[in-house]
Amino acid sequence: MDQMRVPLNSPLGRLCKRLYPSYRGRLPVRVRTASKVHVMDFWDGGSRTYVCFTSMDGSIAYTSDQLMQPEHRQQQSNPYHLPIGDVPLIPGVMAIEHVIFCGKDRGFVVLVHPDDMPKLLPIGARLTLDAGLR
Repeated sequence: MDQMRVPLNSPLGRLCKRLYPSYRGRLPVRVRTASKVHVMDFWDGGSRTYVCFTSMDGSIAYTSDQLMQPEHRQQQSNPYHLPIGDVPLIPGVMAIEHVIFCGKDRGFVVLVHPDDMPKLLPIGARLTLDAGLR
């Protein structure tokens, strides 16, 4: 899995803060590639992951219901019909997660389709293993 970290004051970090206006943390934004996102829209043991889907430029927001195919939505053990299941990431759409793990804020994780990762790299960036990229 390819990943990188970008500062919260970068354009991608500002997009995350715009989608989650109540966020007050200072952790860098982690960017990873993924072909699908597992959505669980509820608290579980002090942990929760809030997920927003948006276009790469941030101009269009999507809900998990718009992107989740009905056959991927969990039906059993889901009495409140919450969005639980896998959402495939398509090129041009990214998922921005605000992760709270065991009651502690873990910041933002941006999941992008592998074809879109080069678009997020800064111009002239040199990829090295020290940068956290494989």
